[in-house]
Amino acid sequence: MNLYRFSVDQGFFDLYEIELLSGRILSRDVGPDLIDSGSIDMATVVINESAVQSLTLNSIDEAVGQIFYSNEEGMPFQAFQVAGVVRDANLLGLANDIKSSVFRLEPASFSNL
Repeated sequence: MNLYRFSVDQGFFDLYEIELLSGRILSRDVGPDLIDSGSIDMATVVINESAVQSLTLNSIDEAVGQIFYSNEEGMPFQAFQVAGVVRDANLLGLANDIKSSVFRLEPASFSNL
């Protein structure tokens, strides 16, 4: 299963007007939400509706708190805990299908301009 990974900041969902369906949005004020190095064993994430289906989770509400694992080629093995679920949104352009997505609060991915 492939999940598209987005590194976001805490204002991402408001900026793109992506509705929270269950749980909570990631916050810099919650320690486990903030990914500041590549050595973290468990990351708190937000997923979209399509990811709920891809991960075969029972429902949007039941997805919150669930743990799943990623072992993608070229990436370190990592555990993810779902903090929230957001509505599907087409973030890759209208010519592309909506992807099953994982959103991580990872400020180190952004450069200071």
